[in-house]
Amino acid sequence: MNISLSFPEWYVFICVALGILYAFVFYRKDRLLEEIRRFWRWILFGFRFITVTTLALLLLEPIMESVSTKLEKPIVVLAHDNSESMLLGKDSSYICGEYKGELIKLEEKLSEKFEVQSYTFGGNVSEGLNLDFKEKTTNISDFFDQIFTRFYNRNLGAIVIASDGIYNNGTDPVYVAEKIKNTPIYTIALGDTSAQKDIILTDVAHNRLAYLGNDFPVEIALRSRDFSGQQTTVSILKNGKTIRSETVQFSKEDFFTVIPFNIEAKNTGIQKYTIAVEPLNGELTTTNNYREIYIDVLDSKQKILMLAGAPNPDISALKMAIERNKNYIVDVSLVENFEGEPSDFSLIIAHQVPFNSDASNTHAKISDSGIPMLYILGAQTKFSEFNSENNGLKIVDARGLTNAQVLVNKSFPLFTIDENFKREIEKFPPLTLPFASEYQSSTSSEILFYQKIGNAKTKFPLLLFNKVRDNKFGFILGEGIWRWRMADYQENRTHEQFDKFIGKIITYLASKEDKSFFRVYSSADYREDEDVILDAELYNRSYELVNDVDAQLSMINESGEEFDFSFTTTADSYRLNCNQLPKGEYQYTARVKRQDEVFEQRGQFTVSELKVEMTNATANHELLFNLADKSNGKMYYSNQLDQLQKEILAKKEIVDVSYSEKKLTDLINWNWICFLLIGLLGLEWFLRKFKGAY
Repeated sequence: MNISLSFPEWYVFICVALGILYAFVFYRKDRLLEEIRRFWRWILFGFRFITVTTLALLLLEPIMESVSTKLEKPIVVLAHDNSESMLLGKDSSYICGEYKGELIKLEEKLSEKFEVQSYTFGGNVSEGLNLDFKEKTTNISDFFDQIFTRFYNRNLGAIVIASDGIYNNGTDPVYVAEKIKNTPIYTIALGDTSAQKDIILTDVAHNRLAYLGNDFPVEIALRSRDFSGQQTTVSILKNGKTIRSETVQFSKEDFFTVIPFNIEAKNTGIQKYTIAVEPLNGELTTTNNYREIYIDVLDSKQKILMLAGAPNPDISALKMAIERNKNYIVDVSLVENFEGEPSDFSLIIAHQVPFNSDASNTHAKISDSGIPMLYILGAQTKFSEFNSENNGLKIVDARGLTNAQVLVNKSFPLFTIDENFKREIEKFPPLTLPFASEYQSSTSSEILFYQKIGNAKTKFPLLLFNKVRDNKFGFILGEGIWRWRMADYQENRTHEQFDKFIGKIITYLASKEDKSFFRVYSSADYREDEDVILDAELYNRSYELVNDVDAQLSMINESGEEFDFSFTTTADSYRLNCNQLPKGEYQYTARVKRQDEVFEQRGQFTVSELKVEMTNATANHELLFNLADKSNGKMYYSNQLDQLQKEILAKKEIVDVSYSEKKLTDLINWNWICFLLIGLLGLEWFLRKFKGAY
């Protein structure tokens, strides 16, 4: 024990001198105490001296340093694999029955001498030996990572880990375990190392999204062991009916193949398909012969109207480029022949419309429809009528024609263009466009291409976009775009870059912006071992994010059961964690009420079953041996738990560790000093009164 001060030690003499001086001055000529015996005056003097000196010493901030010794018992970690693969071996009945009792006895025996920390692991690490063998994945490296973090600089005596050695998530456990220094790892080898006779549907590769009317691919990976010369049937079923099937012949004992299928998306929404492999006699398990997949089928095909004043090669070039994307349907019509409704289309491409010789009111009809438009101007455009439209662009004093090549605006923000195409398009043939004294565009316009006339680089727009009253407009100020498509083919032997470029223009103009005040975001598909998380946003009338009211969500599973949840607020939005949900299809309705307005959003998602544990039933005891061997431990089998217990209890290196702990205490925080000073002052006051002094 040692006391140190925040000031030089000679300050102590000043504190003592201060106490003596204060007490001396106070009692030297106190007439009230003249009749009191000298003995009592010296006692009162001492009380005052001690009080003042102690207070002065406390101002020096004295700190007491003490050292204590602490003994820590050795920690033994007992961990068990809780994954589904543990029940695929021949010893599954033993593991579920007698073995559990023997494991508890091992834990109790070790607890008599050590501090035992028990865990189960699979996809996650949990405290305690609550074994139900329902974990969908096995991540042994994560277990060692957590043990390293939790017991760093602790007296970790040994690690006992029981597993079949099969892992399907994370990195190689042997390398991760090397971080835990000077700690032996004892492994309990479970499961069967012999190859099991089985047919395994190892994987199903598929798109999560498909579009109505399109075919989507499904690739099925199939493995078999010990079925050489036999055959089975792989089928894809929907609503219990087989829609595709193929016979597979097993040509060798260890057989693997990938079977491709193409399925037509006939219905919108989330569609469930069942992959089934016909079982054969003698299989270890038929659980891994089946798999369910979910495909979100979208009806996103959009109709685009291409309205032309007269036939032009641009029409054909644009139609072929747009229809490269199967989600677009292009209708072509001359202005004078169009009798449809603009509202039936997502985008209208007006090629030289308004047209000079057109006397119909078609242009007025489409310009008032509020449908996004892409104008392509040319020699036959009626500019007086075009300028009368409030579309964000006016061609001032258009007379005659000129040719202009492309000058790319490198800071264009609306979408990206391939860098190679940017360089190539500046060399493409020029467009023929009206020669005007001025091009007046609104301040909200975004210019993609400027005009390059000869060698002159101008700031006149050649291709630009604009928004007016939340409606989108695009403008190609010249005709002859078909030459660009031909130039792309001449340069690259394909039309791909030009078609992608046109596709980006169409996608930007035809896409609909979400203007709702309440929006909910979720994934279309979750795995059953991951948390189902939904995010939500609420906007006020100024489209500012707010979250000052409660948001609720009701969910219904495919069995009709309903569950209610409440969103929690984040910085400026909402989040809901539903944790892990059973496999199946779910529909939800999210609601929020703000200022007497109720907003609702509906959606659906699926939770897919995870069968990765069923794809491998062959225990990996080599991994368990390496874990033990590299840490100076040992591998045991399930019938050798007594030997394991004796080995750990007898290991001399697993002993108590003493720690020296230094503690610093500020004496001013000691309450008894305060009570002592109050007591001394009180006793001094009492004696003065008792002896007649006031």
